[in-house]
Amino acid sequence: MFLSFCLLAASAGAAGLAAGPGKADDPLTSKHVDEIESSLVILDVRVHDKQGKPVRGLVREDFEIFVDGHHWPIEAVDDLCNCGDPGSPDRKRREGLPATLNTAEEITREQERQSFLFVIFLDFKQLDTRRRFAAVADAQLWVQDTMGPGDRAMVYASGRYLKRLAPLGVGREDVLAALDRALEDQDLFDDFPSFRSIRLRACSSCIRGCATLGIRDCSGHCFGDCELNAIYERQHIEQALTILELVLAELEEIPGPKHMLYFNGSGEFFPHRMYPGSVEFTVGDTIRATERSGAAAVAARTAIFAPRWGWSDLVANLADFSGGGKLENLEQEVLRGCSCVYRLAFKRRARKGSVQQVRVRIPRLHRTMLFRTLTPTKAQRWRQRVQRALLLPHTTRAIPAGVSLVPTAPEGRRWRVAVELAFDLDSLETVTEADGRHAEWGAGVYLTRDGGRQSWALENFAKARIAKEDPTGMRVLHRTVLELRPGEYEALAWVGDVAASVFGGAASKLHIPSPKKPAIIGPILLRSSAELLLLPLPEEGSSSAQEDASVPRRMPSPLEAGDLKAGTRVFALSWICTAGAELAAGDLRRYLSRNGVPIFRLEGPPPRRSSDSSCYAISDQFIVPPSGDDQDIFLYHVSWSQGSLAGETPLTAVSAGAVTLLPR
Repeated sequence: MFLSFCLLAASAGAAGLAAGPGKADDPLTSKHVDEIESSLVILDVRVHDKQGKPVRGLVREDFEIFVDGHHWPIEAVDDLCNCGDPGSPDRKRREGLPATLNTAEEITREQERQSFLFVIFLDFKQLDTRRRFAAVADAQLWVQDTMGPGDRAMVYASGRYLKRLAPLGVGREDVLAALDRALEDQDLFDDFPSFRSIRLRACSSCIRGCATLGIRDCSGHCFGDCELNAIYERQHIEQALTILELVLAELEEIPGPKHMLYFNGSGEFFPHRMYPGSVEFTVGDTIRATERSGAAAVAARTAIFAPRWGWSDLVANLADFSGGGKLENLEQEVLRGCSCVYRLAFKRRARKGSVQQVRVRIPRLHRTMLFRTLTPTKAQRWRQRVQRALLLPHTTRAIPAGVSLVPTAPEGRRWRVAVELAFDLDSLETVTEADGRHAEWGAGVYLTRDGGRQSWALENFAKARIAKEDPTGMRVLHRTVLELRPGEYEALAWVGDVAASVFGGAASKLHIPSPKKPAIIGPILLRSSAELLLLPLPEEGSSSAQEDASVPRRMPSPLEAGDLKAGTRVFALSWICTAGAELAAGDLRRYLSRNGVPIFRLEGPPPRRSSDSSCYAISDQFIVPPSGDDQDIFLYHVSWSQGSLAGETPLTAVSAGAVTLLPR
């Protein structure tokens, strides 16, 4: 449930909202992207003859389009083919035949090799352990043998999380290094496909036992081992396709045709066929999800190619729907050094949000190609970008944001923990009106315990009016306090600008021990106290009070990525639980180290004991000085000598000069 309210500030005294200077609309430096509504659908059609050679010189009259079975007019055809002699298509056309590139030597003699943009996507959510290694090995071999010196590539991988391992534009060596890292990253390991053989054996064993017992309804008897596992298979495949759509949505922002090397080893259209006794009506299929992913690939101008060993029904249709094919077909195209792509444009037939079936025919070549297209609604695009910010929090940085889990006090066997999401109001696009500037945004935190055993969805929409006379630099803090039991917690956060439709992501983890046992929490680094516009972050289904956010407050707030730099005022918070022992100030050590050697001693306020517990809050404040050697590793430490408890957290490089301490 999304909640909305409006904050109205007539002056700095009312809400203290910041008014920033106007920013130049530099298209090269602006983080905002203008979106233009268009009724045209674009298709990139790759045309080859039966021998796989590119066909040149086609025009609009050579193509026919059928949308959902209806013959549909083509608005335009752009010939992007760069193969062979530009003059030869006309000569062939006079003879009534399309031009075909017959030899690879023609491209090397008459023009430079085309540069290709590749996207390598390792879908570890659909690869067992053996095929994980096979996928990485095949990808590395393909890069070494096929990728040219002028080609560019990106690398994505998904398991428990989605990660971009190599950004746009990297060369061959960087791609190979990124593929090596994919096998070492535990966040990319998903054990669901690895246990498929165990699930299948359990289902088969149950069916055989059912038959031995003479039970007629084996589907009901074996529901947990068969049909339920088939449902889980479908859900897992749909999750993998949703992540693929998020990658494709990010690729949509990169202009030009792209080629995706898609490594997926276990996609199925009908998961019920894997498990005897399962029924399609109950389990469902993944056809619609595959069509949506194919349509997302068309919108991103990304053709999907897959290796032969991963050529399942799902992958085959996904390649067809996107205008791709098998990986060896792409290899021939790349080694040839050129491709013949025709960009077809036609008007959208269906309303937004629905998938269209598009059939492209080239009668003279006796060729028919199938595509899927989809024009998403604004709500669908918003939801997709929220998902991308949650899956790629460290690379979704159009709006710099920070999220923290901050224990405030123990409550019996639990802890009161503040969930905080912060960003600068000036990072939003504002609309200027007579009474000032207006900003509107959405924000949310998705909190999970112990890998998903428990979860919370905390979301809010907000508006603000920034008066002309208000100062700049106002920071927004969305905050709520939850009672949490001990465990491992992860917070994934997003902030979305409603006007500019750009997003920021952030992530944070925290181990919460039992307050009854000797333990340490932290250290947690926050930006030092600043004037904040404090807004609620309600849990889904609850309501928020507008008056709670009407007056700014001064308090620490979460750090953003890159915040730990020279001049940053840092607030460090730790909790030490002693299980009944006294914690004296003399027993504490708080200091900064460089490469493991203590360099600065910190003496903040004495430990503050929480009522009705033996847990103490320890805090320090300091200003990060100018940076030193980038190779140095600086840490903030806190330790209790009597209880042998210690904690540390990284700090950016600082110089050998003195640390500036702040007043208590």
